[in-house]
Amino acid sequence: MENKRKRKNYYRKIPLRRGGLEKVVVTSSGSFAHRGYAKHISLLVREDIPKNINTIEYAKFFLKIMGIAALLTMTSLLLIFLHDCFTQCDYFGAKYIAIKGICKLSEQEVMKRAQIRLGVNILSVNLSKAEKKLESHPWIAEADIRRGLPSNILVKITEQKPLAVLRIFVSSPTERKYRGANAGYWEQIRTITKAGYWEDGERDCLEFMINTEGKIFKKWDPFRDPRNLPVITGLSFSDIRISEEERFESVPYKAVMRLLQLGKQPGSVLPNRSITKIKVDREMGVTLQLAERPGIAGLSINRIKAVKLGYNNYPDKYGRLREILFYLGKQNIVNIDSIDLNNLNRIVVSEGTGYKSW
Repeated sequence: MENKRKRKNYYRKIPLRRGGLEKVVVTSSGSFAHRGYAKHISLLVREDIPKNINTIEYAKFFLKIMGIAALLTMTSLLLIFLHDCFTQCDYFGAKYIAIKGICKLSEQEVMKRAQIRLGVNILSVNLSKAEKKLESHPWIAEADIRRGLPSNILVKITEQKPLAVLRIFVSSPTERKYRGANAGYWEQIRTITKAGYWEDGERDCLEFMINTEGKIFKKWDPFRDPRNLPVITGLSFSDIRISEEERFESVPYKAVMRLLQLGKQPGSVLPNRSITKIKVDREMGVTLQLAERPGIAGLSINRIKAVKLGYNNYPDKYGRLREILFYLGKQNIVNIDSIDLNNLNRIVVSEGTGYKSW
């Protein structure tokens, strides 16, 4: 009995491990065992955790969450209050609106489209949204709006630079029906444009304006848009780069754009203002139809109907054309039907009753 009590006392003095677990060694018969005596079975006995400890922990966690939520709410309310104070304060009211870069549009049109006006709080203006509204206008290529604290708004506009009018012939029966239903409108256009602007069969077409990059930016409106631009015929939509992702450009399209770029250069022998029509023939190349009195290179040439240029060597052909025009001016030849420069080794100049070749 004494030994058993000692064994019991010995095992009772084993300290508790962390987590409230005590390791007790007993025999297979259920009694305590000495070391090295009988078979040992290890048992884990869980000590009961007081319920009030869990409740306190949950309460602390809940209070932390509530404190964080209250802090975020107060911060949001403070920011909203400050935003309202700044965006409604008269101190930041627009007293001066500067608009630069406009030629086609008026200041009133720009302010109305951007929804800005004198007196508006400059901090309440969404600059990005206003810029997108301006750039949605067909005549605006790029817009930049900035604030000038405390009461200025600066607007910089880059307008589209029209280069030519692109005429695409209509092949869809629906589009042809639309043209027929609006015949009176197109007859009215014919009366305000140049004589001979349309040729036979050209009324079944759609007109668009292209910029200096050769991209379509709007439909051509003969009542509001410039009417002294060269008109391109013979191209189709498949020849033109419609978007930035579409990089394909056909040979006829490249030829037309090359000629228009040459016509923009100072002192060009065929400036764009002297060209009424650019005709594209997919086999023969490009032909330029000129105005009644182009005034080319300062020479006294009263009338040149057309210049045939083909598809290549345009700078060289323009150089030879200058020489020919100088010679014709000295010879006092003033009425020329066409000049054919397709082959630089054999240039043909056609007069009203015949032709000459070099």
